[in-house]
Amino acid sequence: MPRRRLRRRRVRLPTRLAGPEVKLGLLARHQSLVGKVFVHPVQMVVPIIDDAVDVPLCDRGPLVPHLRDYSPVQRCVYGFEHFRAGAERAGKNPDDLDFAAWVCTAIGRDSAAAKQAARSMVGIYASSMPQELLERNGVDPAELTPIVEAMGAGDLAKSIELTSPELAEKLSIAGTPEEVTSKIKAEIEGTGVNHYIAAITDASLVKAFTGQTVEGVATVEEQLRLLADEVMPNFR
Repeated sequence: MPRRRLRRRRVRLPTRLAGPEVKLGLLARHQSLVGKVFVHPVQMVVPIIDDAVDVPLCDRGPLVPHLRDYSPVQRCVYGFEHFRAGAERAGKNPDDLDFAAWVCTAIGRDSAAAKQAARSMVGIYASSMPQELLERNGVDPAELTPIVEAMGAGDLAKSIELTSPELAEKLSIAGTPEEVTSKIKAEIEGTGVNHYIAAITDASLVKAFTGQTVEGVATVEEQLRLLADEVMPNFR
């Protein structure tokens, strides 16, 4: 999507959610013609969560959003530098805004099973990442070429096989509660991130996306309970 359109969206969407009395070109004129209003505010503030795939766009001061950083594990500092710059240009305190790390996450008592589940999904996620984002996470984009080719040929089993444990390690957080806690502390805590979005990966998700079966993986409910009981208390 062109940056101009992204910037326009970031202005118009919050305005649209704020109430019906807005003029946004053809849409507003159409509503006035039919005499109906289709959008009404349902709460005082609706936060807009946006992706940081195009991180430098965050430098646009007045348009600084509540942001989720799509750099899953590493280089959160890079994203926060642009986020802070945009907030300061807009006269806002970045500490009052949301900066979240979206991370492919698998947690369970069986560390190997959790890591295999994450590995099964990493190739799919990484295939949609732009080259700059991969490089910021220490990944050579050329490493994704055979994985993407295997996906394109419909051979998802081969794409998982080609996804090395090292690649999965760079683009996910998986393992026991202790391992997950340690990795968050080492690679995300202190970078400016104040929210962790756990993209929970369980056996059913792997099965739905790849057709593969991974044994011993905790269910979504079990993983959320482990996160709440054994990971979150370490960051309060």
